[in-house]
This record gives sequence, C-alpha cells and structure tokens, in this order.
Amino acid sequence: MQLSSSTIQLLIASTDVLAFDPSEHELASRKHINDIPSEILPQIFYHGKHADYRFALLVSWVSRYWRKLAVSAHSLWDTIYLFNSDMVSEYLERNPEGPINIIAGSRGQELVAALSCLDLLRSHRHRFQGVSLAFFDIDACGSDRRMEWRSLIFYYFDVFSVPLDENPLNTRYHLRTFSIQSRPKEPKGITLDVVGNIIFPLTYTLRTVHLREMAVHLTDMQIAALRYAIKSLSMTRVFFFAVRPTIRGWFFQRMPQLEHLSLISVDIFTYNLTQLGNHNTSPSPQDILILEHLCSLRVLRSPKANRFLSHLCAPKLRHFEWEVDFPTPGVPGFWHICASRLQALTSLHLMGFPSEGEGANTALSNLTFWLESLRYLESLVLIFDRFCISVDEGVGSENGVVHIL
Repeated sequence: MQLSSSTIQLLIASTDVLAFDPSEHELASRKHINDIPSEILPQIFYHGKHADYRFALLVSWVSRYWRKLAVSAHSLWDTIYLFNSDMVSEYLERNPEGPINIIAGSRGQELVAALSCLDLLRSHRHRFQGVSLAFFDIDACGSDRRMEWRSLIFYYFDVFSVPLDENPLNTRYHLRTFSIQSRPKEPKGITLDVVGNIIFPLTYTLRTVHLREMAVHLTDMQIAALRYAIKSLSMTRVFFFAVRPTIRGWFFQRMPQLEHLSLISVDIFTYNLTQLGNHNTSPSPQDILILEHLCSLRVLRSPKANRFLSHLCAPKLRHFEWEVDFPTPGVPGFWHICASRLQALTSLHLMGFPSEGEGANTALSNLTFWLESLRYLESLVLIFDRFCISVDEGVGSENGVVHIL
C-alpha cells in the first residue's frame, strides 16, 4: 500500500487535536495532514511507538512531509529494538545527543553482529538510560563458541558501564535500568559455564537491575560501587561468586537504598555459612544485615534462605513472600528472630508451610507467635504443602490455601 500526504487524513476533535473517535465526529471535522501543527506530528509517532515498536519504522513510509518532521524529532529514535549494525547506526545518526534505551536479543549464531553493534554503542554509553538484553540458544553452540559468548558478555558489561573515575554529575543521562538474561534452548540444561562469570555494570546511577540465568562474579570495586544506586533488584536462577571470605556473601549490605528485592532460585546464602553462625539462634550484631529502606521481599526456591532471613533486619518491610524451607518452621528460635525483626509487615505470603508430620503443630504454634506480633498485618496468605490443617472459624480455606484479610 502506498501512502502520500495527499491521501492521508486524520480525524481531529474540535477540542482536542489528538482525539480520534469516528463515532462522534463528522466528516467536516477531518483535517488534512498539512493543516496539523508540525509539533504534533512527531508526538503521534512517539505515542504510537510505545504501543508497538514496529510503528517507529513507519516513519519512513508515510510521506515526505511527515518524514521530514519525524526524522528531526530525537524522541522517536531513543530506543533500539534490534541488534543490527545498520539500524543501530541509523538510530545513532537520528539521535546524536539524546538518551538511548536498548531492548534487544542475540542468538548463539549472531556473535559477529552483536560485536559490531557493541562497537558502535561503546562511545555513547554515557547516554544509556535503560538496557534490556536477552541471549538465546547459547547452550546449543559448541564449546569454542560458548567461550566466545562468555567474552562477549563481559564486553556487554564493560560497554554499559560508566568508569568509576568519571564524575557522574558531568554526564547528562545515566543508566537507570539494567536487565540481562540467558534463555537456554533446554530450560533444564543450562550450566554455569554457558554464560560465564558475569560482573555488575559499574555505574553510580543504576536504580533497577534484573538478572536471569546468570553466574555473577563480584569484585571489591563493584561491591563498593553498588551502594550508590540500586533500589530494585530481581534475580532468577543466579549463582554468585564472592571474591574474599570477608565479603560473606552480603553484597546486599552495600545497597542501603534497596527497596525491592526478588530472589528466585538464587544460590547466594550458602557462601561461608560457618562464619554466619547458627540460623536458629540470634546472630552477633556484626553479622546482622540491615536494610533500612527495604519494603518488599520475595524469596522463592532459594536454598538456605532461612539463613539469610535469620540475619536480616528490615524495619520498613511491608510485603514478604516466601517459599518456606521445610526444616525451618519447626524451629522456634527462627520464628522468634522473625518476630523481633519483621514487625511492620502489612502483607505476608507463605508457601509450602508444613501441614502434617512431627513438626506441623509446632510450626503452626511458632507461626501464630509471629502473627500475634504483627500489629499492622492486613493480608495473610498460607499455602500448605499437603492439605489444610484446621484453622479457626472465620478464616477462609480452600484447596490448602488460607486467606486472612
């Protein structure tokens, strides 16, 4: 279909130049595209682009007049959706100074293309605001190619990092959101050497981080940089390597501004446990992890999470979602620790809570002790591991799920 400025018409409301409702407007309200204020045309594309990223490419198909206006609008070229060197070059040419967002993926056989795009982006890293990367089918490559991908992913982090010796106040735009994930061809077949030891991007301004299917290596310099920024951290199937025993795996302690934390199948709690003491007794003051601003915590399918929780002090925590470790509920000391430190909860979701066996009654008694200490609790969801044990009257129960609202 060929479009031209003489045939394209927009339906314009008398009170709102962007309104479009054929059921309420007559033919007389239609305006020719040339009669629409020029500053509005790029905005039409801008909003349409957020509804469908392919809409952004239509800017070159509509008309010469519209294209001339749209090309001059940097806001239309702020998000790169494909790691294609020609497209990246075009976007950088159209948006030479504004902020850049990247939402792209690379497959195992696209190594060369990904490298060429990174070379183009490297000199513009001070303009990155949001980066979302996905790697597909890397595990299907040969061992040599997997090693090349490991080097490439290190390069990714280097490209999207701002040197620590660079004053962040000197740059106009800063990286706020970073998401990286590996999507193996066989969901259950991924191994740590597929992706390699990933390092965090070095930037003082990072606010949101999402990691999936990763092995992460932390250095002292990176841990020191983390304290400046992160407010939201989400990790799924992530394995951590800490560089020195003195770190004790508590890199969260370097994030005093952390507000939201989600950990799904994350093996971070087993590191150096001998130094952390018994999780059933109160840890020493120097071992307590204090996150003053944490308000939302989600811990699912993460081994030894109880050790992490027994050392956590989050006075402002409001929402807590936890897939309970089976041996833990029967230990009174653990629940007393929770009751003493997590007192501001308004929402509590517990999954896998024991409903039968030797420790079931003790577990319920310990849970009751904790609930009695929660003065601000508004919502409670319990999902039992087998069947629903008896509950008091007035508490709804269905299919092993208890809701108390």
